[in-house]
Order: sequence, then C-alpha cells, then structure tokens
Amino acid sequence: MHSFPVATLTETDGLSRCPAVFLPADPARTGLMAFWDQDGGAPPGGPGSTREITVVGDDARPRTVPALLVPVGHALPVLTRARTRPDASPAAAFWGAAAVLALQFVARGLLLP
Repeated sequence: MHSFPVATLTETDGLSRCPAVFLPADPARTGLMAFWDQDGGAPPGGPGSTREITVVGDDARPRTVPALLVPVGHALPVLTRARTRPDASPAAAFWGAAAVLALQFVARGLLLP
C-alpha cells in the first residue's frame, strides 16, 4: 500500500493560491500536478521536484515558468482544500472539484479497473 505525506497547512495555503495543471504521463498513474507562481517567481515549497514548464500567460502568449511537480496522490489534500478557499487559484479550485468528483465516483462504485 502506498503512503502519501500529509501536506502542512503552510504548503496547502501556498500551493492552493498557485495555478495548477495536470501533466499526463504513460502509464497514467505517473501523471503529475504542476503548481507555479502566477508572477513567474519560484513556486512555494512542497513535496516534489522543480522543473520549468511552458504555460499560456494572461496575454495568451506562451511563457516558461518554474513549477513544482507533485504526484497526484500528494497533491490531493491541496486540491480538495483549494476548491473551498476564497483565495485559491481558479485552476487549483477546478482541479480540486474534479478530484472530489472522481473520489465520489470511486465511492459509489462507478469506476471500473
């Protein structure tokens, strides 16, 4: 059984304010969540590694930003809390709502292996 570290409140607060995106991988279970600072600075600390990714800025142009890459299981506590935080990034709140919906599907037996 896998164990995931519990995100501290400081990590949850910092990461929930950051835009987030899912980075798919093959196999799918190795996909990562990327969190970055909206202003292009260093992302807040947390479990994971830092790598530059290309995102679309507010001006609809691509830009490279440093991002914290976190396994989805480690990101779940951050994302599920972000959906209820008034200061959360809209992207983090979206992924939090998607995560809660997926967990509800699992709990109701609606996902098959």
